[in-house]
This record gives sequence, C-alpha cells and structure tokens, in this order.
Amino acid sequence: MAAPTIVTPGHVAANSNTGNSTYTVACPTHVAGDTIYLAIGQDGGGAVLSATGFSKLYADIDIDGTATFTLFYKIAGASEPANYTVTTTVSERAVWVTFAVRGAQTTPNAQATNASGTGTTATANAITTTVVTTLDIIIISTDIISTPLGSMTSHTKLDESSLTSGATVGVYYKEIATASTDGTDAASLSATEQWVALRFALAPPAGKARPPVQRALRIWTKRR
Repeated sequence: MAAPTIVTPGHVAANSNTGNSTYTVACPTHVAGDTIYLAIGQDGGGAVLSATGFSKLYADIDIDGTATFTLFYKIAGASEPANYTVTTTVSERAVWVTFAVRGAQTTPNAQATNASGTGTTATANAITTTVVTTLDIIIISTDIISTPLGSMTSHTKLDESSLTSGATVGVYYKEIATASTDGTDAASLSATEQWVALRFALAPPAGKARPPVQRALRIWTKRR
C-alpha cells in the first residue's frame, strides 16, 4: 500500500507584490480526484480570506497580529481553471504555494497541535498517526521575509515563497511508514520573526489504509 504523494514537479510558488484585496493564484499540475492545496500568507493580522470552491483546513490564523495564514483545499474536478481568485478583507502583499496530493483521503488522519512563536527557528509539534503509510505535511508561515528557510531533519522542502513586507510560506513533507508518534521537526528562519507551524498527515483512500493490527492479521491469515 503506497502512501499519498505530492505531485511534483507541478507545484507553484508565487506572490503579489502590491497591497491587493484580490490575488490571482495559478492552479498546480493535477488530475481529477487529486486534492489541491493553496497555502497563502499575507501581511496584516486579522484578515479573512476566501477562495470560491475551496474549503479551509486551517482558517485565517493570526500570526501575532502582524500576518495571516490560511490553508485552502478542494478536490480537483474534471476541468479546473488555470487560475483561482483569493480575496481578503485586509488589502496587503501576499505569498503562496499551491500543490496537489494524489491518492489521499480528504480528511487528515491526524493533525498536530499548531505551534507558534517568535525567533529564528520554527518547530512543528509531534504528530500521532493511526494507519500505516501516511503523507506527513508541515507548513511554516511567518511575518515578512524569512527565507531561505532551513532544511528539516527528516522532512523534505517542497518549496517556499516570501516577500519583503509580505509574508513567508514554506512546505515540507515526508512519508510516515508506521502508525506511530513522529517527533518534532524544525527549520531555521533567516531572521527573527513571528511564526506558525502547522502539521497534518494524509492517509491512503478508505479501504486501502489499515490500522497496523488489521494489517498484521491479514498477513498472518494469508500465511496459514
């Protein structure tokens, strides 16, 4: 049973360098049935962001009153537009990373407690999964420019986007092979900034993702 995967190449990292209330965001490479994620951070706290056709996995997280982060998602249809429109209640600069995940349930198998702070290191909390072969995703967002974001110990950086007087968004991922608690992981920031770190794990489609006890029983039954 394979873990879900991020479609790469094909993700998009971009920004809006003017104080807009509307952003045009390119659709990433995908096929129908993939889950499309739109991770966006903007300067200015307390903003409410919207994107037609998307739901929010993490909704309008205020970063110490200085920036706002939102993670949108949707299931790709047979025909997606080349661009999506994101609107905000606070006209500011913004940055984003869009990417598609293939072979995953829409609802995360697990979500870590959100982490936040101020400093030169952003640390994502540990996560506990309940099925084997999950895709573990960490997203870091900060106020203003904090790139280049450093490497994590066990996660691979997909991409990052940042902007002076804007924000920073960085996406990291890895496979968690077993149902277990996976420890914290951290990335360095290029400057002392306010930050948030979000973490969630995606399981294979229902019927393919099995708790470890069921998986072991199935193997034992086949061998009899």
